[in-house]
Amino acid sequence: MTALNNASANAQSMTNKLPALKEGACLMVVSVNGGCGEAKLPEGKILLDGVQVESAHVKSGTVEWFPTEKLKFVSKASTATSRALNEYGVDLGRCCVLPQDKLEELLLKLGEIESEFNDSVGDLEQSFDTWMADYINANPEIAHYIKALACSKDQFVAKFRYRILPPIAMTLVSEDCGDIKEVKDDISYNLTQELHVYAAKLFSSISGKDKMHRKLLSNYKKMMSKLYSFGFADLKLLKIYDVMDQELNSLPQAGPIDGDALNRMVRWAGVLASEACLELHLSGQDQLAQSPNVTAGSTSSSADSTANQPAKSVPAASTQAPSNANTPLSPAVQQGSFGFSNF
Repeated sequence: MTALNNASANAQSMTNKLPALKEGACLMVVSVNGGCGEAKLPEGKILLDGVQVESAHVKSGTVEWFPTEKLKFVSKASTATSRALNEYGVDLGRCCVLPQDKLEELLLKLGEIESEFNDSVGDLEQSFDTWMADYINANPEIAHYIKALACSKDQFVAKFRYRILPPIAMTLVSEDCGDIKEVKDDISYNLTQELHVYAAKLFSSISGKDKMHRKLLSNYKKMMSKLYSFGFADLKLLKIYDVMDQELNSLPQAGPIDGDALNRMVRWAGVLASEACLELHLSGQDQLAQSPNVTAGSTSSSADSTANQPAKSVPAASTQAPSNANTPLSPAVQQGSFGFSNF
């Protein structure tokens, strides 16, 4: 059975065993652990046995006793996992919440990441002795210390683990429950902030261009799907979905997006990137008509010229994406010893 089939079977098995996951929303946490191949010297000194150690592999009192370039698969898995969780769910701090109807699809994708991770762990186990020998030969000035600080193959390999924790079903027992309302508010706020950041990136990518490639609509549609899936948390999300759908349907159905259609899409991205302008647009005040100066050749958006932004706002879209445009690893991806000083 292929890795893809295994992942599919595991996803189906989990949803079958937990009927409650077929409705509503659930919480997900994925744990990615791995050794870093480093050892911190006592008191941060770059001295061993009274001898000063000079090597490119000794940094700030830390010795790289293993070739760390062989361990990049851990950060790769963490990044891929974070992207998968962000694609389907909304970050709630230490976990990710996602709609139940997306669970099986997410588990399938996570299963593929886990399979690739485990393949890399297998390569690490098989090649450990060879890699260590080559590393020692390439760094004779610290060979003695590498041998003294290195842990055994079994100890090291055991540190690498990819774990998908069982999903926890969210049951919205009562709309009057304060905790439930707080969770739903967090979902709505975090998702709209994600929308603002996405829209700012979209604005930057199409502003000043002669045409917009249709492939950019793929992420636009994914954002719409996410808003629709979390509509249970806030009707506002469904309103945003509706207006995004209207703009999508107004675009040419085939061929490049240029001319007036592109100019309108640039203005629309500016509206989506601004919390204040989007709120006004949802209230019935057409912000596309309010910002006629924002065209495909513009260098910035005047989307916020008609309103003051509230405290929790994202800056109006401009040709520069916001500083947090590169989404960090979701806290729902719990990364273990990789990157720290404990071997």
